[in-house]
This record gives sequence, C-alpha cells and structure tokens, in this order.
Amino acid sequence: MHSEEIMRTVRRALDGLNIAARASRSDWTAAVAAKLCRVGRQCDCWVYASSVPDRRRDGHGWLYDVTWLSYQPDGEKYLLDAELVAECEWNSGLDYIDEDFQKLLIARATVRLMIFDGGDAAGANRIAKHLAQQVAAFRRSGKNDAWLLAAWTWDDMDERGWSFHWFTIKQGEAVIHTGDA
Repeated sequence: MHSEEIMRTVRRALDGLNIAARASRSDWTAAVAAKLCRVGRQCDCWVYASSVPDRRRDGHGWLYDVTWLSYQPDGEKYLLDAELVAECEWNSGLDYIDEDFQKLLIARATVRLMIFDGGDAAGANRIAKHLAQQVAAFRRSGKNDAWLLAAWTWDDMDERGWSFHWFTIKQGEAVIHTGDA
C-alpha cells in the first residue's frame, strides 16, 4: 500500500470512531486499537495489538500499540513489510508523548502514526511541530518517511474531534501539513 492511501484510510477510520469523551484512557486506547485492527484487516494486513480481543487481531502487541504487517502469501510467513506502526498516548505533556513517539522514530514502516490528546488546536499544533522537529533531527529519518499525527482536540465551545497533521522532510527540515495527505 502507498503511504497516502494508508493515511486516508486511517483518517476516515478515526473520524468515524464514536466513544464517550469521558471514557478512561485505556478504553480510548482499546477503541482506537480495535478500529485500526478492523481497518488493517480490511487492507489485507495481519494486525497486532495488545488492548484488543483475540478475535479482532492476529496476535498480541508486536512492539507497538498497533502494527499492520504484510507477509509473503505462499505460506512461508516471511515478513514483507510493516505497513503501519502506531502508538497512543493520552497523558498530557510532552514527556509522555515523547516516550512513545521515540519508539516510532526507529520504526521502518510505510506509515508511522502517533495518536495523542492534543488539548486545544494551538496545543495540538505545538505538539505536532515538536514531533516534526524530532523527526528532522533523527539521523535515520528519510525524505520518503511518512508520518501521521492524530490529535484529539477541543475548541472553545468544548466541541471535540480529531486534528490531523502529516509531515515530510525537505532539506533537513520538517514541513508540517494539515488537510489531505
């Protein structure tokens, strides 16, 4: 799969996620992981997640909160690709987010997805910029790496929803985008 296709698929899946705003952090992680597992299977990937019932995944957490893998179809089960690796962090504060995000820095996957509580829109933008700067600073980041950030945000009217950012690396600098990938 191409990174743009994966990012669009993930965005649609998360936009359709319906969970009570007052649910616990573990309930949020489980709901996000279940949705990503369902979509990963629809994309013909093997899906791995810790917080999802066995029938909805192919195995327990595989290094990350959610992982989509492609295997050779001839039964040898040789790993061909990691289509998606995702981490969720609902604790506010960059220290908590950085801890999970830095796991994604070392991942080799078509798309790396970080899901977090962004607070308000300005906070989500600040966190996105911080994370993009980490990618730009990481020596093994490549110009073709695909990153999607999904921030759960709210506005002055207490309206809640997802704010998506994605970025690319150009001349050693992270360029942050919003809107369609």
